[in-house]
Amino acid sequence: MAPDLLKLIHMAKNIPPLHALRAFEAASRLGGFVRAAEELHVTPAAVSHQIKQLEHWLGMSLFARGARGVSLTTPGLEYASRIRDAFDKLLLTTRAVRANQSRSMITIRAQFSVASMWLMPRLADLLQLRPDIDVKVIAQQGERAFDSTSADLTIYHERPSADGFVQTPLLSGQFSVYSAPALLARMPVTHARELLSCPLVHFAFEDRAWKFPTFEAWFERAGVSAPPLLPGYRFNSMHLVASACARGLGFALLHEQFCSEQIRAGNLVKIPGPTMPSGERFEVVSKKRISEDVRYVRDWLIAQGDL
Repeated sequence: MAPDLLKLIHMAKNIPPLHALRAFEAASRLGGFVRAAEELHVTPAAVSHQIKQLEHWLGMSLFARGARGVSLTTPGLEYASRIRDAFDKLLLTTRAVRANQSRSMITIRAQFSVASMWLMPRLADLLQLRPDIDVKVIAQQGERAFDSTSADLTIYHERPSADGFVQTPLLSGQFSVYSAPALLARMPVTHARELLSCPLVHFAFEDRAWKFPTFEAWFERAGVSAPPLLPGYRFNSMHLVASACARGLGFALLHEQFCSEQIRAGNLVKIPGPTMPSGERFEVVSKKRISEDVRYVRDWLIAQGDL
């Protein structure tokens, strides 16, 4: 006979009948056989019989029987405490196993700035709503972000539709000029023309012709004549542009939705001037056939957007 099977047989011989343990735990916790019987959906006589069976197995009395009912003996009190601890551990272990089996892992692939600046600050709300769903975020810069085949959901720019996929509008937004409070205190700006003599931080991406507004377009809308190539720092990520701006490197033209957390925290201050439309619309892409959990996350994302 296999050693593992022998071990199981040995363990079974040294464990009291489980139905008797269950009856004893309920009776000791509820203070009587009648209430235990109600909880277990059996008769009080069945509870009494099971506890007698346990007492016989242990070789000691667990309850003192009297005209007014039953009460735990001193050994019964100690045994009840230990059994309750064992049942609690069993319950917690069972819940953990069931939770692991029922959890979903949803993969979201997004352009880096969308993932870090828009999605990340909102994930805590999703956790509160659906703690049974785990989310894996894959953030990638540039065109590689639109790899919808290796993710449940993809957030990227609008593009031609593909067979088997659904594309839903998610984000458009507006751009305004922001500054770090300390920089604005040193260089107060009350009119757009004053920005021409201030340090600027630009968004510059070289892989494709981005449609995000530029400072040149912003000055034109403000009615200010500006040179064709404005000086300043340039970064290929909106996340880096916003970080540089918040650190006081210069004034930056930023997507209001992306920077909402920094704005609420007071790290970025909006300055007077025109507001520019994004020019780029972000979409959430999913397969046509998706699970209920993926559908929930997709619909939650859409509800967070501004379209």
